[in-house]
Amino acid sequence: MRRALIKYTEETQCINLGCEGGESNCTVKIFINRYLHRTHGCRDDRPQHWRRYL
Repeated sequence: MRRALIKYTEETQCINLGCEGGESNCTVKIFINRYLHRTHGCRDDRPQHWRRYL
């Protein structure tokens, strides 16, 4: 029962992330999709005037 539940949740998660069954590059597509939707840029919490001293 546990294995069936795990398999069902993994399949559902893959489908929701845009991965069709049987694709060999499914993981790469998920990582690319995640990378494209992340916010990018400088994550340094210091003020701008303190960054010049490095």
